[in-house]
Amino acid sequence: MDDTKIMDEPSQDLKEDAGARMFGSNKLVNKPKDKIVVDDDFEINNNKIQYCFQYINGKYVTPNSGKYFDNKNPATNKVISRVACGDKTDVENAYKAANKALPEWKALTPEKRGSYLIKMADELEKRKNEFAMLESRDNGKPAWLALLVDVSGAVKMLRQHAGACNHETSESVVGRPDAMHMVQYAPIGVCGIITPW
Repeated sequence: MDDTKIMDEPSQDLKEDAGARMFGSNKLVNKPKDKIVVDDDFEINNNKIQYCFQYINGKYVTPNSGKYFDNKNPATNKVISRVACGDKTDVENAYKAANKALPEWKALTPEKRGSYLIKMADELEKRKNEFAMLESRDNGKPAWLALLVDVSGAVKMLRQHAGACNHETSESVVGRPDAMHMVQYAPIGVCGIITPW
C-alpha cells in the first residue's frame, strides 16, 4: 500500500454545490466523515473482470441468451465488468419467482419489511468506500462524489423508506352525512420494469 494515494479533499463550496444540486438544498447533505483512500491498483476480486449475473429466485443465474456486454470505465476505456444481457425469458423467470414469493412478502408486517431495508442500508454503509470506488469506475465520476451523492444517498433512501413502512396513511371520502369511505392504496403486484439507467 506504499503507492496508495489520499484523494485530495474537494473544497467545501464544491461539495455544497454537488449536494444542493442532488438534494435540492443549499446545505451539504451526508458529508463524508473520512477521506476515501484511493489506490490506482485498488483490488476488487483480485482485479479480475467481474461477471454480473442476474439475481432470480434467491440465486445468481446466467442469462438465457448466454450473452454479456462489456462495461467500461469511461476514464480508461478498460473493461471493468461483463454484465448479463437479460431477455424476455429472464424477465418471465424473474416475474414467476417474484409472483410466487409475493403472498409471503405481503403477509409480513410493515415493521418486518422495514427491518429488511434497514439491514440493506447497514450492509451498504459498511462497504461504502468499496461501492464508491465501483461507482466511480462505472461512471467516471470522482470517488468522493460517488460517496457523497450515490452511496450515501442510497443509504439515506433505504432508511427513509424503512421508516415510511411504519407510517401508512389512507384517505377518507365523505359520501353523505351518515357514511364515510376509506381509500387504501395497495400494490398492483409484480411488475417487470426496465430502469432508465
